[in-house]
Amino acid sequence: MKEFEWHIKTILETKITEGKKALIVEGKTDELVFTQLLKKVDPQWETKWVLAEVGGKRNVVDILTAQPTWLGIVDRDEWDNAQLSQRQQQLPNLLVLPRFCIENYVVVPSELWHCLPQKQRAKLPDEREAAILSIATPITENLERWVQFGALWAIINPLWDELRLLGFNRDLLDPELVVDEQGFRAQCASWHSHLEPQGLWLRYQEKLAAIQGQTDDENLRTIVHGKKFFKAVVTPAFRQLFAIQSTISVEDLFREMPVPADLAFVWQRMDLNPEEN
Repeated sequence: MKEFEWHIKTILETKITEGKKALIVEGKTDELVFTQLLKKVDPQWETKWVLAEVGGKRNVVDILTAQPTWLGIVDRDEWDNAQLSQRQQQLPNLLVLPRFCIENYVVVPSELWHCLPQKQRAKLPDEREAAILSIATPITENLERWVQFGALWAIINPLWDELRLLGFNRDLLDPELVVDEQGFRAQCASWHSHLEPQGLWLRYQEKLAAIQGQTDDENLRTIVHGKKFFKAVVTPAFRQLFAIQSTISVEDLFREMPVPADLAFVWQRMDLNPEEN
């Protein structure tokens, strides 16, 4: 039994009851966050749906292919608009976050301000704009480097999947295949060509050019690797700002946060009745 098949079996046997459908997400943080959001959106959501994490984007896609009445939410990651459109045409029950990943909802200074309990807001300037600036200063100090990293991630991270589409490495590891030197060289040349440094560098420069005009907030939402940025930048910035030693969790920040407006499409697809937040 494949991993995604095990997840389907587990959900059907332990979570699904008559009349309910499944909303599946990538990981545990996604599950915790969406549990909080769903309670805010519609306290009765569990009468129609169950929520389950399935251990990654690939499992979400495989499960949705096998269960077309279920919905799944995945991180956008490095997908551009063309890739996003193509994947959703192939799989209409696939929902994609409008941000790089779920952590990108807790890295934008103006949105982080809404996540703060009153005792932490009291440690910031009284005027809202000044308070947001005090959050933004340490968070955006090295933002250009993180944007460059995000652009590079968008080019390099997909290379494995791209090589797989070119037959790496199965097209030479078929026991039924008789490989001669010409065929061997041609196959290796196609893989080598795809990894040609100058071509990759040009793609990286094109990505940088495409996002050059974006604001800091736009980059923090869609380009910056939210998981890494939250751990490396937001967490130490908050510890310094609020003089705290305890762990700062994504779930805790979502507990105070109003429901993000750009997730309305999820509740619509689930046919929920959002409450005023």
